[in-house]
Amino acid sequence: MTSFFEELRRRNVVKVAVAYAIVGWLSIEVASVLLPTFQAPEWVMRVFSFFVLSGFPVALVLSWAYELTPEGLKKDEDVVEADTFTTTRTGQALNYSVIAILVVSVGYLVWERQRPSPPEMDASVQTGETVKTIAVLPFVNLSDDPEQEFFSDGIAEELLNVLAKVQGLRVTSRTSAFSFKGSNKSIPEVAAELGVQYVLEGSVRRGSEQVRITTQLIDVETDSHLWSETYDRRIENIFAVQDEIAGRVSDALEVALLGADAAPLEPVRETSPEVYSDYLLGRQLISDASFDRLSRAAALFESVIARDPNYAPAYGALAFTHWRRAAQGSISIQEAYERMRILTPRALELDDTLAEAWIMQANVEWIEGSVALADLARDRALELGPENEIVLAAAIYHFNATREPEPARHLAGVLVRVDPLGPESLRRASQFHTRVDERERARELLEKIHGINSESAQYYWEMHDGDHLKGQLAELVQLLKEVDRIDPLDPEGPGFLAHLYIELGDMELASTWSSEALEVGPAHSFSLLVAMYLAVIQNDTIEAVRIAEMLIRDDSAGRMGSRALALSVIANRDLATGRADEAIVRYLQTYPGLAMNQIPINEPQDTWPHLSTALYAALDLVHVYRVAGDIANADSLLDAVERELPYWPRLGNWGIGFADVELFALRGDRDEALRALRATVDDDLWLFWRWRLLHNPNLESLHGDREFQAIVEQIEAKMARELENLETMAEGA
Repeated sequence: MTSFFEELRRRNVVKVAVAYAIVGWLSIEVASVLLPTFQAPEWVMRVFSFFVLSGFPVALVLSWAYELTPEGLKKDEDVVEADTFTTTRTGQALNYSVIAILVVSVGYLVWERQRPSPPEMDASVQTGETVKTIAVLPFVNLSDDPEQEFFSDGIAEELLNVLAKVQGLRVTSRTSAFSFKGSNKSIPEVAAELGVQYVLEGSVRRGSEQVRITTQLIDVETDSHLWSETYDRRIENIFAVQDEIAGRVSDALEVALLGADAAPLEPVRETSPEVYSDYLLGRQLISDASFDRLSRAAALFESVIARDPNYAPAYGALAFTHWRRAAQGSISIQEAYERMRILTPRALELDDTLAEAWIMQANVEWIEGSVALADLARDRALELGPENEIVLAAAIYHFNATREPEPARHLAGVLVRVDPLGPESLRRASQFHTRVDERERARELLEKIHGINSESAQYYWEMHDGDHLKGQLAELVQLLKEVDRIDPLDPEGPGFLAHLYIELGDMELASTWSSEALEVGPAHSFSLLVAMYLAVIQNDTIEAVRIAEMLIRDDSAGRMGSRALALSVIANRDLATGRADEAIVRYLQTYPGLAMNQIPINEPQDTWPHLSTALYAALDLVHVYRVAGDIANADSLLDAVERELPYWPRLGNWGIGFADVELFALRGDRDEALRALRATVDDDLWLFWRWRLLHNPNLESLHGDREFQAIVEQIEAKMARELENLETMAEGA
């Protein structure tokens, strides 16, 4: 046995085994980080790991049977005795290699340990720790000037933000707590709806130089005051008062601040009273994301920064405002990015504990295509603000865009718990449940929004975007007319009405609403998309191409997949004139991932894209490849689309739409294509149905099919019934 081990050592088998094990482990670890960055399918990691592990016995056998000599690899028995120095030299080389590999491995381990991992959001539940819950209600404005309402609200909000950082204290979000502003409900009723044990309420009287703040902390169970205090201070001392009140709340609730040696509560960040007033007003404006209010909020935050360049919260708030404006469509994602990439690093330079700045930095990294860095920034934001509704909402969106959205399930639960009455938070949670096809729960959350605020545009938009009324287009028309009334500066209200009338077949009303959308937002990408759609339906190729060329420019916001649909219009023009190669280059320049057979899901240049239009971009390129004679790339891209489909539902922003119909049609599988089409009819899918079924070269093989034509007639009959329902509703009104 001793001679056997001596032989293993002589032949360097042990050193090869050690070196291979370390390199194999390191390769798998690195691949586990890099492959998700490139959106590689899950099976790639499994296959890679299999080959790494399978190579281990092969390496051992080779190291036993062969020797490395100056002439190359030789069988061990062919190495003459005079050349046995090669064994020693090979062994020394392996020694150095193992040492180098160990150094790299240690370096990787250090880096891995320093990476912030996603925090456990609800550790108190796991440990059994008692968490005390509190809501900070909007303070009553007792000032002579009613315009100071924002100031009293802002005082309460800043107190809420400070208390939210206290360990062992769970604070209801601003949106939910402030929904009771002006309500006549009793404290126990408010606490029951918010699910809290304690309530902090108060009032603010602001003069020219003095401010009086009265606060009281109420124990809901006994409906008694734990303490009450009045603070008379000069206006410039407002920050110290907020710190003092937050400290008193912590003392009264006996919240453990990490032991006796813990640092005091994080102080409120200070600036001048005038700057602070404008900051508070801006925060109030962004709580209701209308076009006008977000624009005014951005101007206020810019003014705050101009007057106090070192006030970190204003940079984070301005970055968030631009992100909301891009999501809303009032500016392009590129414009938002150009501003955010300057604002978020500055915010973090001034204060690296700002959770909102970290989540906006995650969005910046995502736009730049740095998925791994975006994940790190997102995890840091969740660590700093595990119950911050802005952080939670953005993180849910990030996870929704992945094939494994389950991390979003936990975050959605936390978001609904900390902000149970916030329309935007309920909408984000609803989007998650739509993403995983839990439509009943998604609809339940949306109806809660409507019950809280019937004037909330979020309710109407999500009912539309999530296809929650499915084929009830007459009802959708009524909802979108409400959106147009609530936010008349948003061109997407009339834009979607035009879109609905196109699907219904009323081109006269579609044209009327399209003109209104262009009047409100002449350069808005969705206004242009609807105008292009109308031109496609009316076979006005010249007009459709003219608009499409505007939609693929870099400064276009890419709303609702408009860029991908515009590419198909231009590609059809190119194919008709024998320029397939130009069409291919244009697709790959716009969506570089397509060159690697990656579906352009959640591409940074497209704001709030539909998954279906990402799939359509790939399928449209398949058609172009085939016309160009590139069958290999066409088939490879079809395979990529087919691999993607099982991860997504059919309806909603994260739905596949008609993608499976087109996939099977392009494969020449008529029966499966028609089966998939019947499934879309059963699901009442209507989004872009005229375009994708009637004006789509991907379905050319079906256009003459009688069964296909019968299904189209069935859809047309459904549209006619919905038009009749609209007329009935109009008569009833």
